[in-house]
Amino acid sequence: MEQPPPPASALLFARFNSTQTRLCLGTKTGFLIFNLNPFKKLYQADIGGCSLVDNLGNTPLVYCVGAGLKRNSDPRLVQVFKMDHKDTQLLQRLSFETPVLGLFASHLRLFVVLEHAIHIYNTENLKFVTVISTSLNSKGLAAVSNYSERGPHMLVYPVSTPKSTNFGACIYDSHELTSIRTIEKLHQHPLQCFAFSHDSKLFACASQSGTVIKVHPVSERIPDVYSFRRGRLHSAEITSIAFSPNSLMLSVASNNGTLHLFKIREGLEKSPDQAPSSYSSMLSGLVWGEEARSFSKITLKPGSTSLSVFSADSQRIYVLTNDGLLGEWSIGVSQTTSWNLVGASTECTLIKEHNLFSDYLSEDEALK
Repeated sequence: MEQPPPPASALLFARFNSTQTRLCLGTKTGFLIFNLNPFKKLYQADIGGCSLVDNLGNTPLVYCVGAGLKRNSDPRLVQVFKMDHKDTQLLQRLSFETPVLGLFASHLRLFVVLEHAIHIYNTENLKFVTVISTSLNSKGLAAVSNYSERGPHMLVYPVSTPKSTNFGACIYDSHELTSIRTIEKLHQHPLQCFAFSHDSKLFACASQSGTVIKVHPVSERIPDVYSFRRGRLHSAEITSIAFSPNSLMLSVASNNGTLHLFKIREGLEKSPDQAPSSYSSMLSGLVWGEEARSFSKITLKPGSTSLSVFSADSQRIYVLTNDGLLGEWSIGVSQTTSWNLVGASTECTLIKEHNLFSDYLSEDEALK
């Protein structure tokens, strides 16, 4: 889904897989895969440092890229493993001339993101399918839709031109191997994060400014655009964006110790001819030119970096922080103010918490 910063000093990489059912961690010695509900460690392999890890849906297939810490940990090498509780079976290695910056597995395709290209393989047999030439993508930014084996099978990646102040994205059908839509101007700053909704009808994006999040329809036939504001005065690095399974909410995590939840319908942009003509009408909804604010939030330790994903019933949210804590939170419900304006943002409630360092990483690894 995104390129989040490492959640702890002992970890090199963290991601919730695209079915939002598992947590993938890359460590200095290998990788770990956790199931979210019920929470438990599924797989662990000490294969050398891993800078990228992904787990295909609810299968035992794990894809990883070396961190370059040792000879057997090459950042130009993708390794594919089939896991069980007793054995780690290496299925295949894929080598590239330059470091792999992004790695995403869907039910249909495996996507390997390099600085100027995306290589696509069949997930079933790992045979090469095609390669997409891209503009400079030094962060390996991309996202895939992967919530159903039946599809649709979408890929989104950034597009830009040198010295441009317009930063856009291309949506690509990885089944038909054709571009569906290119939006040339999404933000005025380089893009930072992408995410697809579960029904693959919407995609969200944020830029490196970290203040405004945009949601666009995948289809050009739908004109609606949604805008959300995470903050006005202080920018932050957006580390993950996630849609709720019912596509009614959006979670935005950052590196400044806060996580914001938005109601998607409240962010619908109004065109100039829909702008309110009186002050009283301005109080009833989103003003043209403004962005919707969060209805609920989570306040973490100041300066904490976090990643988030919704539960299957859209009632809870899982949050991983850079001190190795995975919290399960109940989503707060906004309350209407006495002025009957936009609902006041409420705090979510922590239900339970897991310490990945003390419970699942060895003492020697956690201290590295």
